[in-house]
Amino acid sequence: MNFLIDGLKSWIIQRLSAVFIALFFLYLLAYFLFSPPQNFNDWQSWSDSLVNQILFSSFFALLLLHAWVGMRDVIFDYIKSQRLQNILLYALAVFLMGCAIWAVQVFF
Repeated sequence: MNFLIDGLKSWIIQRLSAVFIALFFLYLLAYFLFSPPQNFNDWQSWSDSLVNQILFSSFFALLLLHAWVGMRDVIFDYIKSQRLQNILLYALAVFLMGCAIWAVQVFF
């Protein structure tokens, strides 16, 4: 069974998503170190800006994709039973979809 991505594509996705996640954390660190919100209105206006909404959306999408690729590779490497691999992959997909639904509800 082909689970959406394999080989070189998954390697590239894993590396690029890791770079974006790291840069996003550096952005958050710099923002909160150098100009932290002073009150709720500052926090709300910062989080409501279009740029930050795009960054947060990209972060969560790439985080979930990064988790999918990483866990999929671990399952393929360490679980030898094809049936158990499929069960775990479907469970992982359901879990990650639940995380995506939660993120959408929280941030939008």
